[in-house]
Amino acid sequence: MVVILFLHKNGFPLPSNSTELYKYFICLTICRHLAKSGHPLPDTITDITTLPEPYDKIVKQLAKLSFEALNNNKLVFTSGQIRAACPDMVATPGGTNGFGLLQAVQHFSLTGKTTTFNFLHLTIQEYLAANYIITDLRQDEEFRLLREQFWSDLHANMFFIYVTLTKGQRSSFKQFLSGGNNNTDISSEFLKNQLKCLRLYRCFKEAGDDRMCKSIEEAEIFNNKEIHLSFTSLSATDLECVSLFLTSSSHKQWVELNLSDCYIQDRGFHTIHKYLKNGDVIINNLWLINNGLTSSSSSFISDIVLSCKVEVFMISVNHTIGESEELYTMLTHPSSMLTGLGMSYTSLSSIAARTLFTAVKDTNKLKELNIKHNTITDDVAEDIATSLATNKSLVELRMSGNPISGEAITRILQALRGNNTIQLLVVPSYPPAIKDRIRSIEQEINTKRRSQGIQEKLTVYWL
Repeated sequence: MVVILFLHKNGFPLPSNSTELYKYFICLTICRHLAKSGHPLPDTITDITTLPEPYDKIVKQLAKLSFEALNNNKLVFTSGQIRAACPDMVATPGGTNGFGLLQAVQHFSLTGKTTTFNFLHLTIQEYLAANYIITDLRQDEEFRLLREQFWSDLHANMFFIYVTLTKGQRSSFKQFLSGGNNNTDISSEFLKNQLKCLRLYRCFKEAGDDRMCKSIEEAEIFNNKEIHLSFTSLSATDLECVSLFLTSSSHKQWVELNLSDCYIQDRGFHTIHKYLKNGDVIINNLWLINNGLTSSSSSFISDIVLSCKVEVFMISVNHTIGESEELYTMLTHPSSMLTGLGMSYTSLSSIAARTLFTAVKDTNKLKELNIKHNTITDDVAEDIATSLATNKSLVELRMSGNPISGEAITRILQALRGNNTIQLLVVPSYPPAIKDRIRSIEQEINTKRRSQGIQEKLTVYWL
């Protein structure tokens, strides 16, 4: 915000993308450091490629250090490494901290004090590295780097900045995209992989290349309106690519978004929420199974399910359910479209189950509910029975793997005597005597349904 205000106050054009914002941040940081150090201040710096000497040489050395460090997954530098990589910076009074782009950290131990350096923000290092590729690498080196590292998570944001700075028109980049030719078409190799498409889309969106964005949107791989990235290692940048594509592309209605087993965790899911909470996107089926999500994501989950009009939601194998009201809201809100909910292995306690079945009682849309392998006990049996006696939409209820007694299941089944919609009930396995009692009630319910001319019968399974 400080950068935006400064630019506006001094009549400079405001940044049109995040890369420009970082460019101005770097330039203003250099100016600010020079002013504080009492050094002659050049005209206001607005581009690091047109710096006067010795500043230009110093930033070039920093850029080379940034690039080589990223290639070696290095973020922290010793004083000796800084002196070796940036001799002009060290020789310039006030330049030790890279004109404010580096910060020094002191470490104390029994053997004495040491100092290390790192960039103020990783994106500064990535920006300088991208600038080094553009200004200092030969075209053949640049092309080789693109082929070898473009899909690397480590280099993802660096290349994102690189594409933005060159607006996607760099000769080496066009040659890389086209599979070795120097035309403007994207190779089918990239358009047959959804994650590669999404990464490219983010680059071209930031670069303002609508034509290339359109070619990705129209890729055959998205024709079924499904995004399947399950069992894929998704970085934070990848999650931003997915979210940006969903909210910015011409496709606004999706059949399925499957991010199961990607282990996105709460922080990653918050990124998705930031985009989708008001993104005017419809997702019929949303799969988030086994992602390490916890109860801190409950409100975000509810927001997305409601705003995206999700019909089938699978969140099994996550510890997402706390003792909050988000679950009730997700099922009963007037805008809720949920017809299927998968919550097996979610540490669903009896308290949370009571909230859940209060919602089931009050909704008329939910048809399938899977709560297998949770911690539901007998103390919530009456709530389940009351809910099922009233609900007229639920068709399948799977609740095996819960520590609930045969007597409690029997009470729940008795409540189904007045229910004509449930066709499948999956319960834990019990001793033969309990099973016989369950079968007897099942037959009684089906006899009554037939007498009323109802064709759909109740089937009880145990697992």
